[in-house]
Amino acid sequence: MFLYPGAALAGLGVLLTAALLPGSIAIGSCQLDGATILFALAAILVGAQMGMFYLVARLHSVSEGLLPASPRFSRMQHAFTVDRFCIAGAVMFAVGLVIAGAALVRWMHAGFGDLDPSLIVRFAALSTAAMALGVQTITTGFLMELIRGRKQVVVATAPNAHEGEVEEKPEAASFEGGGLEILQPGNDPPPSKRNGAAKSRSVLC
Repeated sequence: MFLYPGAALAGLGVLLTAALLPGSIAIGSCQLDGATILFALAAILVGAQMGMFYLVARLHSVSEGLLPASPRFSRMQHAFTVDRFCIAGAVMFAVGLVIAGAALVRWMHAGFGDLDPSLIVRFAALSTAAMALGVQTITTGFLMELIRGRKQVVVATAPNAHEGEVEEKPEAASFEGGGLEILQPGNDPPPSKRNGAAKSRSVLC
């Protein structure tokens, strides 16, 4: 529900971004330029968010026993560790910083004056999208690790729950003088009460 639409949306965004990076594209009377690349990068961010949400939702469902753990997802879960998420997110964030630095250098060479809007929007959009995607990747990795840690805690404490269980024994009842008295297990009545109970049973018979 989330994986395939997200992958398709992100793929379309990547294709549009790659096509528009060198410059504008004219399709008939339509001119695709800076505004279109903004929408393309937004499609990448939304598609990536949908894919990461799929990973978190599937991991939570498997941990709670709502869905079976398929072999493919098990391999994917072992591959997507928090360390790899953090490394990938840090690399994307660093790429965004480098692009922002390049835009700043170009602005310095222009004497901090006006720049070509069609060019500077590419630098700004790519830098912002890369940094946002990097932070999103890191936070998703930590969230998945929290879900894995909760599952390990539940599995580790499950056997201890049976050790604390107390076996319930049925309560015994005795009659004394026409009254009903509940006796707890292991508490035998005194001899006088046992004799009274025996007499009560004989009278009832």
